[in-house]
Amino acid sequence: MQVPRHWRAVVGICCLVLAGAGVVVLRPEGEQPAPAAERGFWVSSPTEPGRRLLREEPSTAATDAVLTVRPDQPGQVWRGTGAALTDASVAMLGEAPDAVTALFDPAAEDGARLNLVRLPLTATDMSPTPWTWGWDGSTASPSGQAVAAADLVRDDLVPLAHDLQVVAVPWTAPVWMKDNRSLRGGAFLDTETASYGRLLVAQATWLTGHGVPVTALSLGNEPGLSADYPSMSLTDAQLAALGAAVGPALHDRGLELWAVDHNWSDRARYDAVLGADPAAFDAAAFHCYGGSPDQMAGLAVPPIVTECTGTTGSWEGAFTWDAKHLVAQSLAAGSTGLLMWNLATDGAGGPRDEASRAGCP
Repeated sequence: MQVPRHWRAVVGICCLVLAGAGVVVLRPEGEQPAPAAERGFWVSSPTEPGRRLLREEPSTAATDAVLTVRPDQPGQVWRGTGAALTDASVAMLGEAPDAVTALFDPAAEDGARLNLVRLPLTATDMSPTPWTWGWDGSTASPSGQAVAAADLVRDDLVPLAHDLQVVAVPWTAPVWMKDNRSLRGGAFLDTETASYGRLLVAQATWLTGHGVPVTALSLGNEPGLSADYPSMSLTDAQLAALGAAVGPALHDRGLELWAVDHNWSDRARYDAVLGADPAAFDAAAFHCYGGSPDQMAGLAVPPIVTECTGTTGSWEGAFTWDAKHLVAQSLAAGSTGLLMWNLATDGAGGPRDEASRAGCP
């Protein structure tokens, strides 16, 4: 049977979780089980090292589990799955068309079939050099790094993934909008709220005009963090004020605004920001580095996991943790999608600014 695209990620995730049961068959309620897959499939196991991205041949074994789809009882809408297109990822994927196909082509039999991209609007800890857009108060001028990323999305990703969705997010404001006059760390200045809001809207407008399918914007990556790489802290009041300034302008352009963009453990910040202006935000973006997925549940807007990465431990341990926290528990808490950190890096976890090694690969 043909499974609608927006079901496929959830179906694949459920099959991943159930894979230990044996042969898993998908069927709509009321229909007989579909026949075993005619093509092979991939399996991985957190407990059996020999079953890591292992290709299996078609099975004729009896069905051990049935996943029944009830289209008349929908839950949360699943936006999709993807990762961040940082400067490091642009550098790697720009020289690897086969990797782009494997990641984004929905017709690639063994591909990831991603349809979400998180696009930085400034340098991050995964940037060889610091950068932001130019801004004179009315016109936004993209840097060379911003243009390279936008070109890659427009020219290479969109032709493959026609339903691609991009969420744009800055790591920092320009230096004159911060108390330390640096891209690295520091805090946002209240006096720059109106100007920064106009810059964010201008960036989203330029990107959509350039052929980048921006669907949403976040006000700042990890607003509770001021670190020794491009970053910037924002208070709850500042996030709410920016949301009030940016939300209506984005909505007029058919775009969404996502709230906070920090950890599960920051749930109190989400409640405060959303409560200050409920109409400004359309979703709440969460990272996995603190707290637990159940802290996303019950928000006034749909939650979505927008960043997670594993940097230590075994492959099997990371696989187990991800399947439990990012798949089973996050879906149960209402998450509407999953974006991991870098789409691609080199063997050394870069290329990146060596002074920013405190960040995550």
